[in-house]
Amino acid sequence: MKYCNKCKKSFSVEFEFCPMCGSRLEAHIECPNCKKIIDVAFKFCPYCGFELDSANSDETDYPDKPHLKSKEGLYDFAENYYYGIGVKKNLEKAFIWYMKAAEQNYDKAQYKVGFMYHNGEGVEKDFGEAFDWYMKAAKQGHAKAQFAVAEMYFYGEGMNYPNTEEAFSWSKKSAEQGFVKAQYWLGKFYYYETHYADSYIKAYNYFMEAAKQGHVEAQFMVAEMLSKGEGVEVDLEEAFVWYMEVAKQNHVEAQYKVGDAYNLGIGVGENHKKAFTWYMKAAKQNHANAQYEVGYMYYNGVGVISNLEKAFDWYMEAAKQNHANAQYEVSKMYLYGQGVSRNQNKALTWCKKAAKNGNREAKTYLKSLPKIIKKVFT
Repeated sequence: MKYCNKCKKSFSVEFEFCPMCGSRLEAHIECPNCKKIIDVAFKFCPYCGFELDSANSDETDYPDKPHLKSKEGLYDFAENYYYGIGVKKNLEKAFIWYMKAAEQNYDKAQYKVGFMYHNGEGVEKDFGEAFDWYMKAAKQGHAKAQFAVAEMYFYGEGMNYPNTEEAFSWSKKSAEQGFVKAQYWLGKFYYYETHYADSYIKAYNYFMEAAKQGHVEAQFMVAEMLSKGEGVEVDLEEAFVWYMEVAKQNHVEAQYKVGDAYNLGIGVGENHKKAFTWYMKAAKQNHANAQYEVGYMYYNGVGVISNLEKAFDWYMEAAKQNHANAQYEVSKMYLYGQGVSRNQNKALTWCKKAAKNGNREAKTYLKSLPKIIKKVFT
């Protein structure tokens, strides 16, 4: 039997679409106990709890869908519900059909069941169940599941305590299959967590593998390590190439690094106009150092026409983020009325903040500031 959710009427199984309104029909059965119309996926009636004959519903309601007899077909049907392909998105139904495929030892479905338990999608969150289903898929060589197992071991989810050794082992299995997230994770592991003689070399190699697959953070780490000579010979030109690749993907720190490279001629020819352009991109993403550099360039007319009002505005943006040098510049601009009206109180306030945050000039300047204020304002 098939059912039209719009017309609330039942039709024979040979119909694909409702003959009354044209809507696509869904396979349903009638509960023998309460007579309610329900989805064939249920083993128990959601209205009265009556145990349904699931074997009969499969045979009766899907005679024209033999693909649902295979684990691949069950998985594809679950995908339709999960992503709302041809049917209304329904995570609960998706979970039911993923489970049917997972119970037939289908690794893709086992991973998805684990994922849904892990994130509480269509089923109550359960780390223990998530780990068990991830592990079933991982043992069959499913790369995503292997990495999911690694992460759960690393964070101790679904277990009494973290297990770094198991996390490393499963992440390595995943990375060996080319799973980019595992490659990046291993790069970070070697870079931050280990202190062997070849740790940086291994970190660089894993970062590079992930970078070649387009992983943005891995590309940035490749640039960083090339610029510092960590695990690889220093190559400022190659570092710049990678910084630029990442900067074009709107990575704020990389944009700042590209600005620095052009500003100081590191790995590329000095070009203050291009430096200003890239600093500005990062500044607009609230990067404090970039905001300070934009303020500096506006103040001094480097790479852009001098504009004290804009210089003050950008210095202030950085100063609000506790950038000590910017706070000192804001103090001086208030003191001398550059790009903003003179204000001795604000000049003193920002000088104190700059000194507190470690600006040495501000500390020295603060001692003589009362005399300077008296001279300037009289």
